[in-house]
Amino acid sequence: MRISTSIQRLLMGLITVVILLIFFQPDIPLVMSLSENAIWVIFALLLLSILFLILKKSNLVYFTMFSAAILTLFLKDLSNTNLMFRAKDLNTSSLHIMHFNILDVEEDKDQFIEKIKDSNPDIVSCQELSPAWNKFLKKRLKDEYPYTLSINQFDPDAKLVFSKYEFIKKDTFYLSGHPQLDAIIRFEDNPVNILFTYVLPYSMVGENAGNHYQLEDLSDYISKKEIMPMMIVGEFNQVYWARRVRTFLYDTKLNNARRSVSFAVRNPLDHIFYSKQLRCTKLEEIFDDKSNHIGVEGAFKLAR
Repeated sequence: MRISTSIQRLLMGLITVVILLIFFQPDIPLVMSLSENAIWVIFALLLLSILFLILKKSNLVYFTMFSAAILTLFLKDLSNTNLMFRAKDLNTSSLHIMHFNILDVEEDKDQFIEKIKDSNPDIVSCQELSPAWNKFLKKRLKDEYPYTLSINQFDPDAKLVFSKYEFIKKDTFYLSGHPQLDAIIRFEDNPVNILFTYVLPYSMVGENAGNHYQLEDLSDYISKKEIMPMMIVGEFNQVYWARRVRTFLYDTKLNNARRSVSFAVRNPLDHIFYSKQLRCTKLEEIFDDKSNHIGVEGAFKLAR
């Protein structure tokens, strides 16, 4: 099959535009959706390279493979390249945290409780839960987790946090009028600050009050805090390679705990970000018994 030079140049131009839109992501809903699905764009480019290989169009084969490689390196650079477990870590404690979006949980409630108890995390973060879920979880986990924080209401701002560590300080702060939780625990004789946040989806509020401004507010809030080991846990409703999240991480000097993404997992919108005073030794996706993604699970150690 013959593909004229002008058509080949047009295809290369279109692919270049797609790559640039993913990199710079202007505030256009269609472009934002395209950027969120960068993994599938890579997959499509690889399929195109195979097609062009069959058609013996070497220029297009090289170009599509090169474009896929550029996108892959872009995502890899924004992922956690330092995630590792070292031999000496066996002799130190880990701060183990699980985060759930209860709205995504479809499995039996008792099975959900067993999932938590089997993993035995130090901290459990739950968001987007109803008052009924709030009451149920408090009842079933009160023996394992004596310390709790809660925002109990009927909207996405609802939060519930369980901890085996006592909160030496706890507070509520606001992002564009929406309540968030701020807590400090003592881990291995060091204070660790954990923020539990929910950033509204851009689609809910639009460009005039969207997550761009909430992330700016969060960045400002962090900049005024005392320097200590810090984690931010919650629903950001954006992938970690989104332009706004990239800007947020650059401004706050926080690290992304997630090492990679997979075609088998939905776009990652829940995140754990952490400061340089901590090391991430584990970050895994959590699924319910119906293979629905319901959260993330991480382990962290003090950087020494």
